[in-house]
Amino acid sequence: ETLGKKINPQDIEFMVFIFPFLLLSCRNIGLSKAEKKALNEKFERTNNKKEHQLAIAIADGFDKASVLTLDSNEISIITMFLLSFRKDMDFHLESSDYADMRCVIEDFIMQIAAYYRLSFEHKGDLLNQLLMHCKALLYRKLYGIPSVNPLTEMIKEQYGELFDVTESFIPILEKAWSIHLNEDDIAYIAVHIGGELRKERVLREKPKKVVIICDEGIGIQKLLMRQCQTYLKNMTIEAVFTLEQFYSVVDIMKTDMVISTNDAVDTRFPLLIVHPIMTDEDIIKLIRFAHNRPQQDELEFSQKLEECLKVYLTDEQERYALKAQIEKLVSHELLTIKD
Repeated sequence: ETLGKKINPQDIEFMVFIFPFLLLSCRNIGLSKAEKKALNEKFERTNNKKEHQLAIAIADGFDKASVLTLDSNEISIITMFLLSFRKDMDFHLESSDYADMRCVIEDFIMQIAAYYRLSFEHKGDLLNQLLMHCKALLYRKLYGIPSVNPLTEMIKEQYGELFDVTESFIPILEKAWSIHLNEDDIAYIAVHIGGELRKERVLREKPKKVVIICDEGIGIQKLLMRQCQTYLKNMTIEAVFTLEQFYSVVDIMKTDMVISTNDAVDTRFPLLIVHPIMTDEDIIKLIRFAHNRPQQDELEFSQKLEECLKVYLTDEQERYALKAQIEKLVSHELLTIKD
């Protein structure tokens, strides 16, 4: 945060976990002086970045604590991590260094909006979110750092149309930056776009209040909020917190329910646990929960459905496919019910 940036907490955890192994691997390779010089030249392009100054400060901290001493290339590895990891905050998006990237992303958004006749709630926010995401993305591509998105298949299944819309214009980014974006990359970008799609506002008298807890990053937070807005039409989403933020204000908070992607939440408020990308079963639970339908002491809808289908279908794969179709139909039917 001293840099005006905040790395996603999950990426920080990954960095802390992987760095010792990466450091040992580099030292065990036994690079020659020529190879070290070539590597140092490759890292030189990042020496003027603020992240490099932070990496030097981290290395100085290790040295003063007598933990270990890092050479210039090892410090550059830390810089590489800091540059390539996702950011939840970045106050340097207006820098002239990224003016060309901003123009490319703006063109990407405008072409999607024009071709599919879409509009966005906060176009400026979407532009900044994608710029913040793509800055790190390009460094990951530059250094060959893979970025696995554990929610890709769920996004493709639950938001297939949104994924296809995003994918159809991805060549704009690939051509401008001379990179290849895989399905995991596309899914991350689709999340940001989906989170800002304009939805018709539905007014209700005295709407109930709901708070969302999600530690999956800004993109997933915004998409989860959009999902909840779609199905909770008689509710007002007061805030979207990380678990840490939630605990910091819980004593003064007033809400009617809490929706969380973290099953370790300790709260006095009515609580519903969902996946970051909600499944059809999550949607059914959400609507029932919003309408104060009791759920205690009864099997989940999916479990009940499974028991019914076992009587007629013994093949597990066929039963799973049919159950998924029924859950989707039920969730869509519930969505059309007027409050």
